[in-house]
Amino acid sequence: SFLPGQWEEGALRWNFYDLNILGDPALDVWSAEPIQTQVDFTSELVLGTTSTSATVTVNGLPFSNAVCSILMNGELIARSLTQENGVAELFFDTPVTEIGTATLIVSGNNAFTQSYPLTFIPASGPYVVYAEHSFDDSMNGNGNGLPDNNELFQLQVGMKNVGMEASGNLTVTISSENGDVSFPNNTFTINNIAPGDTIIGNPSVEVLLADG
Repeated sequence: SFLPGQWEEGALRWNFYDLNILGDPALDVWSAEPIQTQVDFTSELVLGTTSTSATVTVNGLPFSNAVCSILMNGELIARSLTQENGVAELFFDTPVTEIGTATLIVSGNNAFTQSYPLTFIPASGPYVVYAEHSFDDSMNGNGNGLPDNNELFQLQVGMKNVGMEASGNLTVTISSENGDVSFPNNTFTINNIAPGDTIIGNPSVEVLLADG
C-alpha cells in the first residue's frame, strides 16, 4: 500500500478498498464460493392470478432467505423471501390483466442470481408460444451445424400450447427485422397442439443470411 510514485501516500490502498471491498452497490457481495440454486415455479400464470410461489433448493435442500422478484415491463410487481422450507409466496400488488411476459429473478447470499421467463395467459382457450428451434445446414450449407453468412439453411421451430384448450391446426409465419436475414420459405404448419404439448413445425423454414 506504500508503493513509490503514488500521488498521495496510501492512495493505492484506498483504491483497493473502494473497488474490491465497497464495490458497486448493485453487485452481490460473496463471502464464500457462490452456489447454484435450483428453482421450481409455474412458468405460465392465468390472467387475474393474485399470487404464485417459487421453491428454491440447493442439491435438494431448502434454501432460505432467497430473494424472489417478478419484473414486468421494467416494474417490480411482486417480491418475497423464501422461508425455512425454501418456498417464497409472491403476491402481486395488482393482479395482471393483460397477456404478456415477465421475469422471475432469484438471488441469495453466496448464490448466483438467476432469471426465468414467465407468461401470463388467458383463463380459457388455447395460447401458443415459441418453445425451441434447431438449425440444419447439411443440405445446402457447409454442414458445420452453425448459421453462416451467405448460407441457406433449414430452421426447425417448435411451438408450445400453454393455454387451456387444444389449438387446432395452425399456420405460422416467421419474419425478421434484420435486413440481412431473408426467408425463401417462411411459413410452416402445425397440427392440433394439446394443452401443455410442444410440436415441431413442418416443413422446416428456409433462412438465408446475407454475405457481410
